Amino acid sequence: MFLLEKFRFSAPDPRSDLLLRWGTDRLTAADSSSLGPPISTSCGDVSPRKLQQATDGRPKRISIADLDETVRSYPSEVRTDKSRLIFTLAVTIISHFFGRQWVENNIIQDEAHSRPGGFFRMDFSSDYEREKKTFRVVDFAETLFNLQHIRGFDDRVDQMRSGQVEATYAEFDFARFLYIHDVDFRFVIPSGVKGKDYDFGITYADGRDACADAKCRLDMLRHPLDAARSKNLPADQPGIVFIKVPQVWLDEVSVRRRMDEVVNDFLRGTQRIVSVVVYATVLVHLPKQEMMWMRHQFREITNPNHRFDQSKNWALFRDYKVPEEWKGMPPKWVRVFSRGWRPVDDALEGATDDGAS
Repeated sequence: MFLLEKFRFSAPDPRSDLLLRWGTDRLTAADSSSLGPPISTSCGDVSPRKLQQATDGRPKRISIADLDETVRSYPSEVRTDKSRLIFTLAVTIISHFFGRQWVENNIIQDEAHSRPGGFFRMDFSSDYEREKKTFRVVDFAETLFNLQHIRGFDDRVDQMRSGQVEATYAEFDFARFLYIHDVDFRFVIPSGVKGKDYDFGITYADGRDACADAKCRLDMLRHPLDAARSKNLPADQPGIVFIKVPQVWLDEVSVRRRMDEVVNDFLRGTQRIVSVVVYATVLVHLPKQEMMWMRHQFREITNPNHRFDQSKNWALFRDYKVPEEWKGMPPKWVRVFSRGWRPVDDALEGATDDGAS
């Protein structure tokens, strides 16, 4: 079982840690103008309207240099408050791809806390809820930045904008998992056609192709397995099913044993599925260390009875110890908000951990 530490907010370098303690200094609808100007791209300053009218109708791809320039454009009260700077940059990245109105509708909370709750909606009812939602927004922004060049990325953005927020978030989360494990993949555009409505196209190192479908399950496991096989995945190509489950399913021995039984029983009845990957995201709030800690857990169960090339290993992942020098993530993953890249020195000069009182 591979455990991956994603963020440690209390990184020792005070310029790159992520101590998101907003207190009363919240980014609300009342001061949402502090989202700042649109991201400046290498093609020049692009307003949200112009972004949607780019050559291909999609927002421009953005680089670290673009983020540097954007941070420089923030007013001093944002640049000198580290927590506010990080959160504002995260929301700016999301706004770049989704539009300001989507951010207002899905993330920003008003001062009276009267807007209905939602998957991304900021929640200040408790320290845990505040940190959890803030982490989710910041983590999602970093995921968007790193996956923006994957084929089919813009279609997934459109899918989330259409209202499929949690389901699409799960697909982005699976995509990150594939990306950091060096799996060659693409997002597949939803077709609505039986047998062709899967989520990812996978290419193995030797050129083999497979089709993968992602499910998120909080109760029964067998139903999404059957649905992926009978409705989403083609019958004539190798299929893989990813299922995201609650953390406890992988932590408790009895639950894990039962889960393995269900998966193995499913695989005995099919030859078109080469493997099932059960996956969980572990998020731990450590208030004393002022940090949120995330890691990934998975179990991959291959099908010995599939009808494809039996001389090949169809497992996608390998269990190995993450090199200490990676600090939890592979070097190719751009650390927009944690260790690694940080906004330019002059943007953070004089920045403090505490918000304005």
